[in-house]
Amino acid sequence: MSKPDIIKILMADDHSIVRSGLVALIHSEPDMIVVAQASDGTQAAELYAKYRPDVAMLDLRMPGKSGNDAIDQIRQTYSKAHILVLTAYSGDEDIHKALEAGALGYALKSSTSDDLISAIRAVAAGQRWIPRDVASLLAVRNAYDALSHREIEVLKDRKSVG
Repeated sequence: MSKPDIIKILMADDHSIVRSGLVALIHSEPDMIVVAQASDGTQAAELYAKYRPDVAMLDLRMPGKSGNDAIDQIRQTYSKAHILVLTAYSGDEDIHKALEAGALGYALKSSTSDDLISAIRAVAAGQRWIPRDVASLLAVRNAYDALSHREIEVLKDRKSVG
């Protein structure tokens, strides 16, 4: 029986207590290891280049370079980088920008441990991971993208009247 491949993970979050908890969770899985930790987007991009992890798990809002800026920088050099956003922010624009920047997955910090581990495995395999509630927000935003500028104005006017 061969040993399973170990999923190497870069963890980037500006809150050390969050990183510590996530590292403990990940290290409880026999096929995962955190190879590097970053506290901002600049450091995340540098550590990605140094360690070339299977998955980069990035928060969106960090000091200095944001998660989205780090995604952009990483993907400029490593176009096939597997990036999972893990954030507390569930706004449709945050989701859209992260996916547009090249993230394969988007998970909320309110996710269960099982869901987060599943998200890491999916992204490591090159699959998209977007939870149903996040996908719903994105679908609503994309519906507005399909509308003309005038149609959006009319909807806004009706909303303010009603």
